[in-house]
Amino acid sequence: MHLLSDPEKKSLISGWSIHIQPSGERLLNRVSGENFLVVCSVKDYDGPASNVQVNWIRDNEVIRAGGRIMTIEKPLSSQLMIVRARKEDSGDYMCQVKLDGQIKVEPAKITFIKAPKFVEPKTEQHPEDGTTAEIECKVDAEPGVEIFWQFNGDTLGECECFVTNPNQRLNQWKS
Repeated sequence: MHLLSDPEKKSLISGWSIHIQPSGERLLNRVSGENFLVVCSVKDYDGPASNVQVNWIRDNEVIRAGGRIMTIEKPLSSQLMIVRARKEDSGDYMCQVKLDGQIKVEPAKITFIKAPKFVEPKTEQHPEDGTTAEIECKVDAEPGVEIFWQFNGDTLGECECFVTNPNQRLNQWKS
C-alpha cells in the first residue's frame, strides 16, 4: 500500500475544475419573463462530496436558496435558478468552489433581453388566388433579435426588415 505524500495529494486535489452549463454565448441575450437555470459543477474530483462547497455569487454576495434568484444545492454542484428573469437580472455572476482549502472561481456573464412582442398583429389575410401575397408584421424588439417567417414549419426565404424606430421593426416577406 502506497501512501501519498503531501505534494502528491495536492496534485490530485488541484486536478479538479469548474464546469458551467450552459456556457459562453448561450448565457447571453436570454429572453426575460422565462425561468432560467445554469449549473456549476466540479469535474475530475473523486473525493467525498462533503469536502466540496459550491456557491453562486453576484455583487460580492452569496446567493442563497429561496427567493426569485436562488440556488439549489446538489452533490458536487449548485444550480442557479432565476424565476421569471428580468432584464435587470443581467450581470456578472461567479461560481465559487471551495475544496480542501483550495478556492477556485469561474465567471459567468448572463444577460437578459426584453421578449419581442407583436404590435397590431394581423392574424388573417386573404389574397386572391394567383396574386402575390404581401405579409406584414410589426415587432417591438431589441436590436439584434432575429426575426424570420415560417409556413407549415418551414422557414421562408429572406425577409425585408425596416427599422421604423429604435424599438420597432417592420418586416415584409415577399415570395
